[in-house]
Amino acid sequence: MERKENMKILFRGISLSGGAPKSVFQHLRILKQDGHHISVIIQGSEQYLKELYESEFESLTLLPDVVALFRKRRFTQLYRQLCREYKALKSSRPDLVIAFGCAYPFFYGRFCSELQIPCIQLVAGGDLSDNELYLKGGEWCHAIGFSEENREVLRRYTHDKNISVIPNRIALKTKFDSLPEHLATVQKGINILLTSRVAGGKYESITNFIDNLCRAADGRVKINLAVAGGGEKLEQLKKYVSGIDNPFVNIEIKGHLDNLIPEFEKAHLVVGKGRSVLEPVMMNRPGCVIGDDGKIEPCTPENFDRLYRHNFSGRGLVCEDPVAVIKEVLASLANNTVDIENIFQTAQLAREYYSAEFLREKLYAALDSADFRLKKKMHIPVILRLLKFTLVRFKQKMKNKKK
Repeated sequence: MERKENMKILFRGISLSGGAPKSVFQHLRILKQDGHHISVIIQGSEQYLKELYESEFESLTLLPDVVALFRKRRFTQLYRQLCREYKALKSSRPDLVIAFGCAYPFFYGRFCSELQIPCIQLVAGGDLSDNELYLKGGEWCHAIGFSEENREVLRRYTHDKNISVIPNRIALKTKFDSLPEHLATVQKGINILLTSRVAGGKYESITNFIDNLCRAADGRVKINLAVAGGGEKLEQLKKYVSGIDNPFVNIEIKGHLDNLIPEFEKAHLVVGKGRSVLEPVMMNRPGCVIGDDGKIEPCTPENFDRLYRHNFSGRGLVCEDPVAVIKEVLASLANNTVDIENIFQTAQLAREYYSAEFLREKLYAALDSADFRLKKKMHIPVILRLLKFTLVRFKQKMKNKKK
């Protein structure tokens, strides 16, 4: 991509929920710091993130995103929405569009190609294998994935083989350096922090971990488990926990917390997946990745590359007996035999791979290597494109039902 100073950049994103929009924000923050003008069109579903975008960028437009429209809106409403967005692109003509969300390559990538506007698709680090029909529309964008797993899938389903991978997206706020002294306090009770959205498949990862933790607790040391995170299954989780009767494990459901630093500071062990476990690990806390199926694996320098390949998502874990793994981790904490140097090495690796302080160079390298397809194409009316995408969506649903 031929870069210039003070570019006009439009970010078109999806719902402000979970960790991905915070990750995308770090990309935009770097571009703004370098003097580029950022405008944002996004669905504002969470107040604290909405305020973050509003305070940082030149303009923020809150609109329903395409995926939500397909789920909740009529065809005619979606058609009018897309017409407005196409006209807005045509009139504003940004120097670069950054899009975020599986449905967007088809619309934004093709729109941008016809208007000679480069488009980058940011792809969060989740499992994309069930979205192959959507991904086939991505040949009009240059993709930046968050994980090697993303790159492998995108290479299978798009014409762009030059997929960039930039995992760096977490703004590290602090580091806890007094780890040996902190871990020595476990005799008063082992403090475990589980951070996760309480929604979808993540709910099973939480309940499976709680079950296995209760089975692993032997009464040698009191265990205090705090669960931080909000979501539509929060009340269901509270009801589930209220039915647990284990004298060795105390469980507190904290719900959503804007500031997790005090919880990270208290924790002797952090568990979760993705950003939820990476952020405290970067701050020198021992961590374990958990999967939806109950598997669990400690973060170590030896398995870091494998966990990184799956973006610390809980997929690809090597774990035959999760209860035995938890017992081993608890014993090392209780006996004060934790390998401190291993934890510091893991934290350093996590910072190198995931800290936003190393983002700038990788981001501009991706922009420089992007192979945009900006050849003039015959304009296809929005209505025809929408009909085609509706067919793609129907086929994708049928394909997923067969699995």
